[in-house]
Amino acid sequence: MSALSIRQPAFRRALLPMLIAAAFTTPWAQPVHASSHREAPFIATQPQLDATDFYMFRSYEPGRQAYVTIVADYLPLQAPYGGPNFFKLDPNALYEIHIVNDGGAREDLTFRFRFQNTLADNQLVVGGKKVSIPIVNNGTDDVDVPASTALNVRETFTLDVIRGPRRGGSKLDVINSATGGNVFDKPVDNIGEKTISNYEAYASKHFWPIVVPGCAGTGRVFVGQRKDPFVVNLGEVFDLVNIKFPVTELKKGAEHAVADVLADANVTSLILELPIACLTEGKGTIIGGWTTAGVTASEMLRLNTAIPPAPAAKQSRLGVLAGDNAGFPNGRRPGDDVVDIELRVAMGVLCTLAIGGCTPADAPAGTLHYTDGAYLDSTFFAAKFPYLRTPLPGSPNNEKGRKSPRSDD
Repeated sequence: MSALSIRQPAFRRALLPMLIAAAFTTPWAQPVHASSHREAPFIATQPQLDATDFYMFRSYEPGRQAYVTIVADYLPLQAPYGGPNFFKLDPNALYEIHIVNDGGAREDLTFRFRFQNTLADNQLVVGGKKVSIPIVNNGTDDVDVPASTALNVRETFTLDVIRGPRRGGSKLDVINSATGGNVFDKPVDNIGEKTISNYEAYASKHFWPIVVPGCAGTGRVFVGQRKDPFVVNLGEVFDLVNIKFPVTELKKGAEHAVADVLADANVTSLILELPIACLTEGKGTIIGGWTTAGVTASEMLRLNTAIPPAPAAKQSRLGVLAGDNAGFPNGRRPGDDVVDIELRVAMGVLCTLAIGGCTPADAPAGTLHYTDGAYLDSTFFAAKFPYLRTPLPGSPNNEKGRKSPRSDD
């Protein structure tokens, strides 16, 4: 696969022309690393295959610095109350995370996920007849363990590693070292407190230790619903970057001026944590990564694994632009504010640093601190695996759960 054949998700393709138009005085622009959230007509009818965000970074959980964490988010704009079937990945699709470690654009390693949804066909006696229930949860017990009998559907997946081309390379099972098999349970979505009294504890029982054939050390995998990590002032950005206060020089606190439009949305995350040596395979320190599902693909990120991770408290949300070389565009961490970074890059900040074949005179707006007004930093996330926060519950809809945006309280 050539670098040009790696398809950018919808939001990136839609946002880039707007940033270029807004920055018409700037002689160049960089690709946007943001998010697809069902805007593309091609993928609008296939939300289960819609890749939103892709992250790849040195793990900064204490004691895990010798690992890389990779996050591939799918199935965007999940309403917490989106029952009764909630959100499942497509059992007919191949979900894959690809790694290149030789400086090229063709995958050297592929981690392939296949999903299966098994219906238990729980039934109730109604009028003397057994009637199958049409919902995920059957109410017989608290859902607090993998493969709970209180669920009408069991969601599982298998994970393979493929070395070489993903369609012709050598494929081996990744082993669940907790069970000795190659099947992993996926937690049901965060339906609500009556069904799942402690969702965080329940989901953590699905953080599976894994053994990857040919790799030394034990990794981890988790697949499940998470709070959507992306933060963006989406409406105003799509309206030709119609942001009331686009730079902090116009208004103090402009970076916090608007609400995150995805604040009440969840997403499904495929999260891997693997030893660095497993990914680099002794070929160097820089790896590239992207995700695909069926017909979709994200663009490639590159990560220099030789750069030490920054602890969460010392991370800059602006990554390399702010002198934090462990952040974007050296991979991408959850707390890297890629929208603000790309707005500033599009408006010429690199010219002020004499990078990219231009000078400060070529970008008179390059010194301004552009922002979409939706703030993001590392404090939005956990400082340990799986880093992304517990998903918003569908119930109760009060101060303990998700407060309705229409509430007058």
